[in-house]
Amino acid sequence: MLHWVTLLAAQAFASSSDAAAVQAYERGEFAKAELYWESRLGVALQSTDDEEVVLVESNLASCLRELNRYAEAEAYFADAIQIGERFGKDSPGLSAPLEGLAISRMLKGDLDGALELVSRAEGIDKRTSADGGPRGETALVHASILLQKRRLDEAAAIASEALAEWEKRGRPRTPTYAVGLSLMGHVAYQSGKFREAEEYYRRALRILEELGVPDHPNSAAFYSNLAQVKAAKNKTKEAEELLNRAIELWTRRLGPDSADIALALNNLSSIYGQRKKYVKARALLDRAFQIDVLRFGAMSARAATDLNNLGALAMSRRDYATAESMFSQAADIFRRRLGFAHPDAAVATANLASVYTAQKRYKEAEQSFREAIQLRERSAGSEDPALAPLLEQYARVLRADQDYAGAAKIEVQAMRIRVRHALESK
Repeated sequence: MLHWVTLLAAQAFASSSDAAAVQAYERGEFAKAELYWESRLGVALQSTDDEEVVLVESNLASCLRELNRYAEAEAYFADAIQIGERFGKDSPGLSAPLEGLAISRMLKGDLDGALELVSRAEGIDKRTSADGGPRGETALVHASILLQKRRLDEAAAIASEALAEWEKRGRPRTPTYAVGLSLMGHVAYQSGKFREAEEYYRRALRILEELGVPDHPNSAAFYSNLAQVKAAKNKTKEAEELLNRAIELWTRRLGPDSADIALALNNLSSIYGQRKKYVKARALLDRAFQIDVLRFGAMSARAATDLNNLGALAMSRRDYATAESMFSQAADIFRRRLGFAHPDAAVATANLASVYTAQKRYKEAEQSFREAIQLRERSAGSEDPALAPLLEQYARVLRADQDYAGAAKIEVQAMRIRVRHALESK
């Protein structure tokens, strides 16, 4: 799993002391910045300047989010939005809290809610900015959400345009710019362009080194993403080293229960699973699940992802009963708690179908594959390239169940998708 890092710098500041707090935030010194903004909020609340309160609450909330205190962060973002709306629905000060809340929703798996919030922030930017365009930070948040929805082309266009505009205006290369490079790395990775992805992640790391913050928490995210590239190339030893380096850095900067560590533990578990070290792999996944439940709740997208990975580990051991239980729980969370349009709902449902297939429970497998295909179409459209392998798996089950005509029809559908995307990629 890739790390979806989207670090927001504070939007504005009113004094030199504010600027120092923003710089601390950009360096990844979130606890230090939090103390400042918390103190600053007490002063702002005693004043009659509501616009200042919106600014300070947004900055404080951003710090709390990076410290994994999501409920507190969302409360401050929501309050900032409510206060900001007193100045009108298009008040420029609303962009930052809307953007911040969008990131929180994205991290919790509410991708549609996140997209609605960031789209509203972009609309405000376009109506109130001098050049009629969104801020680079807002655009990168938008791209990150689209990537998680598997809308790669749209995400790539937005992220590349934001980076090009950044360069055109001569803006300094900040940690947020490095995040933009990381997003382009995600696009390349998900497109199977691993060499290109690795170059983007290394460029992002170099920027943090040049800025004098090599131990920035985002460095750990970039190490983790590099590890995924190495794993994809079957360089598991290098991947393991990078993941352990990321975990060590996150533990040192954010503590042992950081939500980012849970993602890295999932990836490390996958490596141990490939080596058939199942006990170690299971222990890592159990630890990841504990962290995600602590940070996001038992019914969150992150918890569902852990359950899905626990199911995959059980499947590799042919422990079908455990695999079925884990996949069923994950699918239920994705479909019923987070909405049928969540892209991972299809993944968990397809995995459940694979359990049925392995046990020759073909009718149940067919039903689950049909549901997975419908979910995928709902989240990404009927021409999504990821539909092709899903359709092919479904066709194999139909053949195993001796429905040859039905299988042939599905195989033609899969072939059309593959041909269309092969032609588009030329």
